[in-house]
This record gives sequence, C-alpha cells and structure tokens, in this order.
Amino acid sequence: MRLEVQCKDRIGMVHEILKLFVSQRIDLRLVEVDTTNRCLFVGFPDIDFVLLQELLAALRRLDGVEDVKRVQFSSSERETNTLAQTLEALPDGVIAIDVKGNVTMATELAAQDLGVALKDLLHKPLNSFIKTVNFSRLSRSDIDSGFSKRIRVNRKSLLLEIQPINVSNNNEDIYAGAVIHLKSAVRIDQQSERFRRNASDFKLEQYFKSNMVLSEAMMSCMMRAKRFANLSSPLMISGEVGTGKNAILNALVEYWRSHGHEGGQINRKKAIELQTEAELAAFLSNPGWLVIEGVEGLVAPVQMCLSDWLKRNQVDIVGDSVFRRLIVLTSLSSNDMRSHSSFNYELYLHLAQQNLRVPALRDRPDDLDGLANEILSRVCDHLRVGRVSLSKNAVLELGLYHWPGNIAELKGVLYSAVASTDKLILEAGDFDLPTGSKGVALELIEGSLDKTIKTWEADLLRKLYPKYPSTRKLAKELGMSHSAIANKLRDYSIVK
Repeated sequence: MRLEVQCKDRIGMVHEILKLFVSQRIDLRLVEVDTTNRCLFVGFPDIDFVLLQELLAALRRLDGVEDVKRVQFSSSERETNTLAQTLEALPDGVIAIDVKGNVTMATELAAQDLGVALKDLLHKPLNSFIKTVNFSRLSRSDIDSGFSKRIRVNRKSLLLEIQPINVSNNNEDIYAGAVIHLKSAVRIDQQSERFRRNASDFKLEQYFKSNMVLSEAMMSCMMRAKRFANLSSPLMISGEVGTGKNAILNALVEYWRSHGHEGGQINRKKAIELQTEAELAAFLSNPGWLVIEGVEGLVAPVQMCLSDWLKRNQVDIVGDSVFRRLIVLTSLSSNDMRSHSSFNYELYLHLAQQNLRVPALRDRPDDLDGLANEILSRVCDHLRVGRVSLSKNAVLELGLYHWPGNIAELKGVLYSAVASTDKLILEAGDFDLPTGSKGVALELIEGSLDKTIKTWEADLLRKLYPKYPSTRKLAKELGMSHSAIANKLRDYSIVK
C-alpha cells in the first residue's frame, strides 16, 4: 500500500508524518520526498481498514498537510519503470554501471548479447562477462568524450560504446558511473535497411517483395488491387482466414497516401462492435477509410442500414470534399455470401461490385519460399536474433503441407521453429506440423511396399512439377540427374 501526502515545505514536516507510522507500529517499506510537487510518498504492507482510517484522519490533522490519498506508485517508481521500458524499446542492448564497475541496470537484449539471464547480470561486476575492458578502473577522463571498442563475447562481434554518467551537486558534475551500448553488425544492417526505404517511391507492387508475388493467383490479385486503389467506391476484400487480407488493405492505404491523396486515416471496427444502427451511423460519419472486419457478422437491421447508406452514396462517397471509402473484410467466398441465409442480398450486390479475392496459401506455391523468408526476417527482428534461413529440405517440407490456416499458420510455425532452436539454418525436422501434413496416404497399397513408394513418389512429383516447370529445374531441386527425372515423369505420365 502507498500513500501520497501533499504537504507544506517546512522543517519537521516529514518527521511528524513518519512519527504517526511509528506510533502505530507500521513497518515502512518506502519513504520518498518529492520536493517538486511538495509531497511525501510512504509505502507499507496492507493494514486493517479501521487502522487505515484512523491513520488517514491523523495525517490530515497535522499542521501543513493539505491532502492524503492512496496511490499505486510513487514518482520515482513511475520514472524508473518508464526509463526501463524506454531502454527495452531501443534497438541495442544497454547496461549501466557504477564507479566500481558493478551493473546497476541492464536490458534483456544486453543480457542476451552476453549470453546470460538478466537476473544473473544485475548487481554483478561487468568484468565477469566482458574481460577486455577494466570497468572497475574507468575514470571520467577515460570516457569523457565517449569511448568505443570492438569486442567478441558469446560468439558475437559487438561494438561497445561507453558514455559517462554525471550527477550535478552544488554546481559540480560528479562522475557516478557509465552507460554502455552494445551494438551488433546485424542490428545496424537491419536499421540501415529500414532507413533506406523511401515512401515517396512506393508502388503497390513494392509493398510485397518480388519473390512473394510469383504465383499467377497473387499476381492477378495485385493487378486487381492496383485498379481498385485509386477509386473511392466500396471495396470488399475476401479470403480464407489467415490469407493476409489486412496486408492487402495496408498496401492499398499506403499506395493512396504515397500518391498525394488526403484522407488516409483508417477507422476500423469489427462487426460485433456495430450492433445498432446508431453505432453504424456514428462509425460511417468518420472521414477516411471505414473498415468493417467480418462484415457477415452484422445483424439484420444494421445490414439494412448499411445497404441504405450505400444507396445514398452510390455514385461518389467523397461528398462535401470529405473523403470516405468503405472497405469490408470477410472470410466468406462470394458463393457463401450469396447463399448465406442471414446476409442481406441487396447489401451483397452493393459490396460485390468491387471484390478483391485474396488467394489461399495452397494456391500460391511459387510464393511460399519468399513469404517464409520474409516472415523469418520479421521473426528474427522481433526475437532479436541473427538472420535465420531455410534449407532446401525445409522449403520442400513447407511446400508439401496444405496450410489450412494460410499465412497466419505459416507465421506460427516459423515463429515456433526460430524460438525453439539456436540454428541459423532451419531443417525439415524443425517444424511442428500436424501429423499427416503431407496429404499423402500412408496405407500399404495392395500389400506392396514397392507400389506404395511409387504412388507416393508420383504424388510428390505432381506437386513439385508445377513449381519447377522443367525437368532441369526439378532435377536440380531434388538433387537428381536430368535423365532420371525425365524417366520418372514419363513413367508416371506427368505432363505440364
């Protein structure tokens, strides 16, 4: 429990306040004076309610006490936690030491760089972990203008940057320790890459890397998206759960903004949040992009209200020079929506005029390698680890899976794989895919092992041949000779 006592700044004030706690035999855990805001914070274990009421009354009777209230934290606790959160958000590891070289503060990333747990790093001599600099003998003159040194620790090359910590006392700066930044070449490269991205050069196709849009299905989707991007009429983005509908939406908005258009604010609501006509009307009055997720979940009266709104804005939604564009997201196909007994057919007709269907991941086999590597890059950034790549066998393993959860499931599988291993190259066995994920029947065919293996081989080649549409490409991918692959394709009657 913590109390904040607002009081006058006079001699003996703190003594009188603390004497009340002593008289009640209350064990004080925190005493903090905030001279800026003229208050005293007192922390102690929870006490009986009756005793607390008596204590509060006694405190308010003291001469000079203006207010007493319960609080969740003191000023210094708030500042300490704010500082800790700020340091954790930095792209580099940070360590603070005192004049003896003992660690007084450190971030998780710094501990990770040194290969130790954070609790094992705090309050320990930094020289126990970094041997190449004598931190216990550092003086202000050594690092007054900054000091940097390349080191190697925990099998990593790091750049150490040290700055002094000075405390002002009677107009004099006193050396109180140092703050140390741990920079890695990998993180510096990542930051440089993000910095080089120029929004003014943005094109819709560039929202996705080229190796993520190789399949005919995704190229067709992007062509339609580009045609719809500069229009203001309603747009329906449909696709199975996890296909990346929000990524397409973000691409459209960025494309719009990059072409100098105003009104790029996104107002997003889930259908479950729009349960009344009044809630829908308030939502539709906002300027910008009006995004409804899971539009099929709107109740019947709200569907009718939305249909009426679309009728009134059938020609142009820009009325009164305020840009508004309705975007609805749905996991249902056009056929499902037409046959959906509870979905307003007239509303469907309004929305279906511009329908952007995002293909399922199983329909994008050519994009899987690029998608997986892009996801891996982001996962590594999030986990703050070095770049991880996929072996040829790993790509093959991912390509054989059906991916009912689409890109969302792929992200989960790759995140789990990176988080559970220290490997820099993932192999097929590193993925936690459901049993039978290959989609190939494993029962013995006609009691013959030979026929079973040949059936499996034929199914595998039929899946891989469209992805590597020449015997030479397929042979190279599988590590076989060109003639051997040509013979197998002929034996199994596999053609393009």
